[in-house]
Amino acid sequence: MNVVIIGSGNTATVLGSKLLQAGHKIVQVVSRQEPHAARLAEELHGAYTTDLSAIHREGAFYLVAVSDDALYGLAEALSLPGKLVAHTAGTVPKEVLRKVSGHSGVLYPLQSLRKELEYVITAI
Repeated sequence: MNVVIIGSGNTATVLGSKLLQAGHKIVQVVSRQEPHAARLAEELHGAYTTDLSAIHREGAFYLVAVSDDALYGLAEALSLPGKLVAHTAGTVPKEVLRKVSGHSGVLYPLQSLRKELEYVITAI
């Protein structure tokens, strides 16, 4: 599955790594900070951009791993009709992404994630 990751922090790094290990292709990392986007994209073997209007439109899944505050602004600026989109903010309702896509939800890690640590994630 082609995955686009929006964000480049701890959650984006850990979940992106796990998606890659599971055999998915990270086609793009989108981040406001170019050094962070470039580093994570290289680690995940994908492209990167800092320009939201240049987001890859052929992803099957869009993982939005940004701060709660940034999530609200992103939801107003992004439109991905028909795409599967999930954010990772536990305090933000899934409805925030309704304008982005009708196929949206929340993927909330039940613990804090740090990119320096190794995690074991198994399917349920």
